[in-house]
Amino acid sequence: MDIDNLIDAVIDREGGFSDHKADRGGATRFGVTERVARAEGVNVAADRIEQIDRYVAGIPGSMRSSLLIDLEFGKRIEVEALQGAAIRRAANHGLPMPIISTLYAALRPWSGGDPRKKS
Repeated sequence: MDIDNLIDAVIDREGGFSDHKADRGGATRFGVTERVARAEGVNVAADRIEQIDRYVAGIPGSMRSSLLIDLEFGKRIEVEALQGAAIRRAANHGLPMPIISTLYAALRPWSGGDPRKKS
């Protein structure tokens, strides 16, 4: 499986609201784990999922994240600051993040740019 297919598979599985009993990270929306936020002392509004839904509904379908754009152009990506930080914070509270951990493992080799172009 190449990086594009792996990312698509993760987004297919984690692209919306998820509260699967096998995911001990708790309810998530687009990979942001509510239990981790609460464990970190963040006051999460009761209607936060609805707020995110309204926000996401207004985003054009053609919009791409800066990480995806950087990945496409072979530039360095912020995988440590984004996925890495989330995983480390979750681990500090004993909360696994299997999907984000998989995405992190897939993206980490690209943190310094496209590893296929390195000599």
